[in-house]
Amino acid sequence: MPADIAVIVATHDRVALARRGLLALRQERAGQAPIEVVLVDSCSTPASAQALEQIAAETGATYVGMRQPGLSAARNAGAAAAQAQWLAFLDDDATVESGWLTGLRSAIARYPDAGAIAGAVRPDTSQPIPDWWPAEFRAMLSITQHDKPGQFGTPDLPADVEPVGANLALRSSALEQVGGFDQALGRVGDILLSGEETLVLTALPQRGWQVWFDPAFAVRHTIADERLTLDWLLRRARWQGVSDAVIEARLGKRLDANWLRWLLRRAHHVVRGRSKDPLWRARAAAARGWFAGWRQIGTTQQPR
Repeated sequence: MPADIAVIVATHDRVALARRGLLALRQERAGQAPIEVVLVDSCSTPASAQALEQIAAETGATYVGMRQPGLSAARNAGAAAAQAQWLAFLDDDATVESGWLTGLRSAIARYPDAGAIAGAVRPDTSQPIPDWWPAEFRAMLSITQHDKPGQFGTPDLPADVEPVGANLALRSSALEQVGGFDQALGRVGDILLSGEETLVLTALPQRGWQVWFDPAFAVRHTIADERLTLDWLLRRARWQGVSDAVIEARLGKRLDANWLRWLLRRAHHVVRGRSKDPLWRARAAAARGWFAGWRQIGTTQQPR
């Protein structure tokens, strides 16, 4: 019987995390209907690539080696290598919880008109998330938690529940319809561009697909200590601003009254960012990134 789900994990030089994730998937697959697992190696060093290829062989995964860097390119390569009707994208630092596969299959059956279903992403940290961390920037840690399912863009879900690519299932035909993941977005090395899944999930409803959240399938997402610092938050917020500008440009954003109001709001964030409040400093960093992104888009340069 052909697999109904393909799990796609993209990684770059993170052998230990990839091993942990694939071993958890192998355990989750035991006694279940078959699934595909695709490990995409995005430009790892030769030593890491050899280790990743061996891990894939040991855990029954298909290994795809990439010479082109970038998370979006890796995800598109994983999708191209898969045959299943549903593609479940996991980050290499996300580990499936027990019941993940059963929960995902149940969610797919519940939402026949879904083009995408986002699962729960719970934090796995060695220390508590700092009290000062702004709630509105929690999604930058790739955390998605809510106790009830719901359709995005409806009152079913609170506005702060956002889908993230750490645990995201996409119907393969729907992803193909919107052209896959835009390679102008997504991580490339140390460049913290993001939003590639946001652009996909924005395009799906325009093609008649629904986008759902369901906590029935959950992962634990490892958050390194270095990400729980103000320096990392401000750097990540700046790149989020750049990403937002790229997304708006891709969506054909034009100068109108709403855009001008948004421009004034961003300028206000920059001014308020002179305070010591982490919330306003992060908002200011995002605003500066947004201005920089639009400025460089205007000169047809890649954001840096």
